[in-house]
Amino acid sequence: MSSWLNWGKQVNVDGIKSFNEKCYALIMHIPAGRVTSYKELAHALGTKAYRAIGQAMKRNPNLIT
Repeated sequence: MSSWLNWGKQVNVDGIKSFNEKCYALIMHIPAGRVTSYKELAHALGTKAYRAIGQAMKRNPNLIT
């Protein structure tokens, strides 16, 4: 799956199996200072699982500053 994101980058998450890991890979490409929504992230992943995106972010082991 390749998704064109609103901020102009294409992120390839084809080789990633876990939904949460796909979410983490996607948010690593959000530029500093950019605000996005769970809906935008879900759309970029080709799903309507907005709440699942929120749960993945809740469990995110990576520090986002």
